[in-house]
Amino acid sequence: ENAYSIVKTLVKSGVSKDDVASCIMYINDYNNCSHNVLKEGIAREVVSAQTEETLFREDSTLAALWSVYSKIVGLEYIWMCLAEVMDGIKQISSEKDKNKESNGRNSMLLRADSLEVDPLRLAKEGGLESAADGHLVNVLHMKLTAQTTFNKIKTTYFPEELKLFLIELRLAVKEQFPELAMGVVANFVFLRMFCTALTRPQDYGLYNKPPTEKTLRFLVLMSKVLQNLGFGVTFEKENYMIEMNDFIKNNLEAMNKWLEEISSKNKESKKLIHGNSSKDGGLNIDYFRQEIGEGVRANCLKWLYAIMHQNRQGIRRDLGNRESVRVLEEIGVLRGNGSDGSSGSLRSAGKGAAGEGEEEGGESYGTGGGREMREEEEEREEESTEEESD
Repeated sequence: ENAYSIVKTLVKSGVSKDDVASCIMYINDYNNCSHNVLKEGIAREVVSAQTEETLFREDSTLAALWSVYSKIVGLEYIWMCLAEVMDGIKQISSEKDKNKESNGRNSMLLRADSLEVDPLRLAKEGGLESAADGHLVNVLHMKLTAQTTFNKIKTTYFPEELKLFLIELRLAVKEQFPELAMGVVANFVFLRMFCTALTRPQDYGLYNKPPTEKTLRFLVLMSKVLQNLGFGVTFEKENYMIEMNDFIKNNLEAMNKWLEEISSKNKESKKLIHGNSSKDGGLNIDYFRQEIGEGVRANCLKWLYAIMHQNRQGIRRDLGNRESVRVLEEIGVLRGNGSDGSSGSLRSAGKGAAGEGEEEGGESYGTGGGREMREEEEEREEESTEEESD
């Protein structure tokens, strides 16, 4: 129940938010408690928001937890929505680079050596003569890509577990900020899931390495288009994107309907979730979920124990729950004068052999690994006491 508080406290102490959030969600998902952690985050962040501007800011702990959870639950869903389109973007970008090197034909379609839609950038790359043609072709390509992507998103089965989170999120926000409820749903689905996957495809396995600068530029612009569509706003300041406003206006009603479906308890969305439709071949919802293995859980527990021990003073101060503090003291996390454990990242902690975590039989570090660390800690304390007496 204190997982959310632990994340906030450790981040305040300087530990990477992404590492802590990943660790907490992996452990709790293994124990079938991840949804409870998210519910706690919703309750705390909505209640603590004094104004609309302070609701789910960039440093939101809930947003970090959701980012991990949406990968665990919806990675295959994200792939089904984006993989084909993004592979096409990468291939087109690659072909344009090849044509630039070979000075190939089809000058109108391939003259611009990127998927850039800003005429000023195109002029710098290929001269004023090619900027107009390049801009027109690339805007048309962006509209086609955006439409294809949105069509795929709204017709692909939405994972039930993600939907349950969005339902609770929307209801909680609606009580305090009624006019923001649907915008918050769009925020978590697009800004904090799809747009992240578009701009960091290597983190989702969509690309095997970071995209080239020019490909990334197109993906960033694509994410802006989908984000604006989700929020129901048109482009104003970026003149070269104004031509995408027709796409936003034409799809706004469909977007609002889809956001309503994935954040409401209704028969239509229930059918979509359980696969009672012929769309996409009737895929089963079970395929969307990734299981957290025992080795991952064990490594996360070990890393978390060490980091919590290092930051025990801040945890004791901020936790505010006497029973939880008592339990953490009992397993050794909040005891001792010295520093124990590794200060490395979660990635380095996860590099240990999987067999090492499995050999510990899934035993919690509060009763297994924690016991060993307590014994080592007590030995150091005894040695320190003997030295002082000498």
